[in-house]
Amino acid sequence: MGYSTHRKNANTVDIKVVSTTEDSEQKLRNREIEIALLSDTAHDVNSELDLKTVFQLVTQRAQALIQAETVLIPLLDEDCRH
Repeated sequence: MGYSTHRKNANTVDIKVVSTTEDSEQKLRNREIEIALLSDTAHDVNSELDLKTVFQLVTQRAQALIQAETVLIPLLDEDCRH
């Protein structure tokens, strides 16, 4: 990764991070994995009728996607209250 600088005037300088091709390719691969996981999740949710199973599936996939230890899904009643 490199840096590019551009002097706007005597007092300010713009600094931009310049990604290498390798960084860009890794970001693209990560994005492709995220999209595939979201697509698979949407397909699985649409084919499941049991609400408890849907919540388990969504929390597991969200946990994997954001690499979290815990995922909470708040459930609201019809008036959007707990």
